[in-house]
Amino acid sequence: MSLISKRFVITYIVVLFFISGCGGSESSDGNSTEIISPPTNVAPVSSAGDDQTVNSLETVTLDGSASSDSDGTITSFQWSQIAGPDVSLNTTEPSKPTFIAPSLDEDQTLTFELVVVDNDGSASASDTVSINVLAKEVPPPSIIERSGFALAAGAITGLENGILVNGVEYNTTIASFYRNGEQSSIEQFKTGEYVIIKGSIDDNNTNAIATTVEYMTILEGPISNINEYGTITVLGQSILTDLNTLKDDSCPSSLDNQDIASLTISGSYSATGVITATRISCKTSDDVEFYLLSGHIQELNEVNSTFKINNLLINYQQATINLDSTLRDGLPVEVKGDATSFNEEIPTLTATTIKNTDDIVKGSFGDHYEVTGFTKNISIEQIELFIGPFRQQIVINENTLFSGGAKEDLSIGAKLEVEGEMNNAGLIQATNIIFKPSIDIVIKSKVNEVSTSNRVLKLFEIIVNTDPVTTQFIDTTSQANATFSFADIKVNDTLEIRGKLKSGGEIIASLVQRNIMTEQSSIRGFTDPTSVVTEATAPGYRAGFTVLGVTIDATNVETFRDRNSNEITASEFWSVIELEAALAVAAGLDIGYLVEVKGSALNNTTIIANELQLEAE
Repeated sequence: MSLISKRFVITYIVVLFFISGCGGSESSDGNSTEIISPPTNVAPVSSAGDDQTVNSLETVTLDGSASSDSDGTITSFQWSQIAGPDVSLNTTEPSKPTFIAPSLDEDQTLTFELVVVDNDGSASASDTVSINVLAKEVPPPSIIERSGFALAAGAITGLENGILVNGVEYNTTIASFYRNGEQSSIEQFKTGEYVIIKGSIDDNNTNAIATTVEYMTILEGPISNINEYGTITVLGQSILTDLNTLKDDSCPSSLDNQDIASLTISGSYSATGVITATRISCKTSDDVEFYLLSGHIQELNEVNSTFKINNLLINYQQATINLDSTLRDGLPVEVKGDATSFNEEIPTLTATTIKNTDDIVKGSFGDHYEVTGFTKNISIEQIELFIGPFRQQIVINENTLFSGGAKEDLSIGAKLEVEGEMNNAGLIQATNIIFKPSIDIVIKSKVNEVSTSNRVLKLFEIIVNTDPVTTQFIDTTSQANATFSFADIKVNDTLEIRGKLKSGGEIIASLVQRNIMTEQSSIRGFTDPTSVVTEATAPGYRAGFTVLGVTIDATNVETFRDRNSNEITASEFWSVIELEAALAVAAGLDIGYLVEVKGSALNNTTIIANELQLEAE
């Protein structure tokens, strides 16, 4: 029988069976038996939301939440861009992804397509939404003429001949000093305190005069917890400290001390809302008058008279409110509360006063800014920077100069010093961006071991601890996982680890980022001074050293760089390393100079270096 005839017979039999079954069938006892067909799944319906018109650099939210499934549930939202300049979708909330609109010189339309899938695996027909992005109202000029006014924000690094912030020394002869809004004097200010300076500065940044110097406490309250990684919890906020954090004489050697009734924190928010402390002071119970938190209002609820600042719920029903505007989400405020009203179980503070702090960092067109802070968000042409408790938008363009790194090195959570002028949109147009030196340890390589029981990673032979409270997890691979966490890490994943070196040599990760697999490895860390051969006639002279226990083979290095990434000679590089090693050994120190090493991992103990760079400390 041919294949055709076989198919005909099968079809014929099925047709006869179907015909004979129509109208039901009769059982042996003469009763009819009804044949019930299984229900047919109804495909879901996608709805990509309403078309929108937005401005360049505006944050846009797509909305597929009106999609529906009449006989089940929607299990997947599949968004794709089908027209317009490419943007990166943040799909943390799949039904409502977000993106930053591109900066355009002319109006353009971006089109997105949505397909939804239901719990039976059926996909909908696609629906599209158009986002019309308007051109920049006023393209920022390459150079903005300075107005003569200047504002600086950063930690104090010197008080000998005025006040030193961001490498600029301000003359304070005519300055007025304030601490949390109260008039003060320069004698009350200390190194490490994060301050806002207003005044003037010449075009060469050499003649700087302060007219006002203002210190703002970012947080004051009781210690709720200090976890095994050294993260401090105060008023529901997580506080990070490192070897750069200065501790006041009012504090005992250990902060885990029952005599401490309250901590006063100076510093800045970072990308995840964690506060990086630049200086800490301590109070006993006799000195505590109130608790305090500065930050931006979130989740305002006017019915219940509450809002949040990060993890702290503020009840303002009985508060005295000193504002030049109404309460709104995003408004920067300083909140003081009754020390007896704090609920530690559900971090809640009853506010006594709320003060608008929005004007502290406000400026006008042409005002010169020099500010230090941490990146919160990044797009192609814009950065959102935390400066103390404030958020400031920074514009970057082809005229922005970078030092200590390149534009491609910008990452969320990076510490930057930004210099520039305010444009007519109220944004700082950056002329210079400096990657601030830090003692962050950076490791980029494949992970050798993953211990889920205690959240520990091993790269080379380096043990890295992750903190469930403060460690940020990001996935940048082609299959980027918006909910990437420690549990998703696998052996041989290529990771970038950024973390703090604690006093005992322990590394606590602030960032764990999964990258596309590469054979290139790098380490940023301190040299072991005892591993540096300083005698020119001794074996191993200028052949290498160790960093974090990893042997660095420097016999075939192609490029040497200084602190500003400029190329230098091998002799210039080694003279710095050898001098610092000799000084460290003489002083009995176990860390030498901060360096960055790039190369290929030979095994779990060695990197064959092709580039070495000095890093500022």
